[in-house]
Amino acid sequence: MSLFTTQLQKTFDGGGITRPELSRKTGIQYATLSNYATGRSTPDSGAMQAICAALDAKEAAALTEAWLRDLTAGNLSRLVRVEAKNMPLAAAEPEPWARLPLNAQQREALEKLARAVVDYTEWEQLLYSITDVLPLSRTARKMKVSGTRAVNKAAAKAG
Repeated sequence: MSLFTTQLQKTFDGGGITRPELSRKTGIQYATLSNYATGRSTPDSGAMQAICAALDAKEAAALTEAWLRDLTAGNLSRLVRVEAKNMPLAAAEPEPWARLPLNAQQREALEKLARAVVDYTEWEQLLYSITDVLPLSRTARKMKVSGTRAVNKAAAKAG
């Protein structure tokens, strides 16, 4: 069982909020919340934002921390792709998870994790795949035109 699943179960069992209440507050289907609670699936960043907004600060912080600790290389790549779809400029940003409900310490831990699990080659390939799929913003077009130089600059900013 993942840390996130365990923490979500604690939130439900501790009487903080029930699944039906959380479903009503977030707009996430009850069955989807059940899948999160049993570990069949994990929420993307948009679902995490909605869940955290519905919880009190202490529960939201514990749940976010558990979710971040569960990130693996595959999950992190998926997270970057999800955020890129939500933000056209994400391809030009070294921190595509910037909209997550994190405090400074959690954000720093995630950045450290990202530098550890996403190597430069994977980041470069992801960057180009994002700019191929999305309608390009002016910044993204400049990045694509300038090629490796922009990727090197983004990598230098990240770490």
